[in-house]
Amino acid sequence: MMADSVWTWILKLCVLTKIFLFTTAQTEHMTNVAVNKPCSISSRYVGGALSGDCSVAINGNTNTTFVTVSTPQNCIHTNQSDFHPFWSVDLEQNFSVHRITIYGRYQMEKRMDCVQVSLDGRELYKFPCPGTTNVITNITANPSQRGRVVNITRDQPSDGDLAPFLNICEIQIWVCSSGYWGQNCTACAIGCNNTCDDIDGACRCIDGWTGPRCTECSDGHYNESNDCQNICGKGCHDTCSRTDGTCQCRPGWQPPLCQHCSDGHYDASNDCQNTCGGGCHDTCSRTDGTCQCQLTWQPPLCQGCADGWFGSECTECGHCANNSVCDNNTGVCPFCDGDFVAPLCLDAREAVSLVGPVVGAAVTCSVVFLATGVVIGLLLRRSRSQQPSDTVRPHLQLSMTSDLSNSLTTTPSAQLADSTNPDNTTVYSNVDPHVNTYDILNTRDNTNTYTSLKTRF
Repeated sequence: MMADSVWTWILKLCVLTKIFLFTTAQTEHMTNVAVNKPCSISSRYVGGALSGDCSVAINGNTNTTFVTVSTPQNCIHTNQSDFHPFWSVDLEQNFSVHRITIYGRYQMEKRMDCVQVSLDGRELYKFPCPGTTNVITNITANPSQRGRVVNITRDQPSDGDLAPFLNICEIQIWVCSSGYWGQNCTACAIGCNNTCDDIDGACRCIDGWTGPRCTECSDGHYNESNDCQNICGKGCHDTCSRTDGTCQCRPGWQPPLCQHCSDGHYDASNDCQNTCGGGCHDTCSRTDGTCQCQLTWQPPLCQGCADGWFGSECTECGHCANNSVCDNNTGVCPFCDGDFVAPLCLDAREAVSLVGPVVGAAVTCSVVFLATGVVIGLLLRRSRSQQPSDTVRPHLQLSMTSDLSNSLTTTPSAQLADSTNPDNTTVYSNVDPHVNTYDILNTRDNTNTYTSLKTRF
């Protein structure tokens, strides 16, 4: 007797172990949504053993043994007078049901014969009638159809039974766990905000993702870190590659990501259009343009001359006196050393070489302007002399023409009269064409010459 009892318990343990391993392998990424949900049952057996109420079939206990004692059992058992038994559970919302697992009563598997299982009135499965041999049965559902109420019925008794008992120990209704979807319970995309639709995987995207299932980076983002949180560089001509962020850079930006300024540019205006100063020893900082300046350039940007230097290359400055330095924009000294000439404190030749071209240009412009006025006056007078009503005497015309002719033949050394000057004041005195203009300038008072130039600066 003792040996038989031990073997019976060993057999039960093996069955339970097999059930545990089987259900664990089949329910990865799935959740049983039937546990402790509202249920109903048509009747309860009250014979030699008391049937549990409808809830014992969805309490999570998969023990399939029905012990004949007076206390309620872990399995449901309808009354022998109930010829149309049913049991149902309300899942309280629509689910995409993948599978229903039913645990029958151990050694009473035949009581599952002809049992019908439906979801919202759609029949999912009918057990063989007769022919059921397994204590555990997995019923595959179509996950593309959602349902809420699972109903189990039976209308034919088993051999030896007076009524078509419903004798079931546990019912499990499996759906994809939150965050999984589809036939194989695939994980929702990482771009989904929280969870996704359990049928097609559609979801609301977090920032940086797009697409019905949020599987692609949105415009302006790329997936280098597999999260679409990398933002395209500010220097994109258009949006960047959604895979690696590369793009065609605008001028001043560094390829291939266009996230930083290229050599020789910096980002003070947030557009990399600022160029490094001309006095930098090497390229400047791509952030603020600072660099190590050459000796005569002004830190920190090296875009202007340091104090005491001026010119396009910051290499010039006159001979300033009293330890003063020239202005780094104009080159003017406060005081000149020795005989050096203000305002730039250069020697006489350097000053004349600067003044000569300026004076020459002014004289040339004045002569051209006056000659043009004389020609226009001649043309106007000639036009008047040809009119019939002209009252000017012929000898006057000849006299004026002669005077003008003589005047023109002496240009540029002859005296030119300004026709607009009522006093006929002389504008330029006769100048000997053989005398060098620079000799004349050198004979003048150097002080007056540079005083005039100082006002120009």
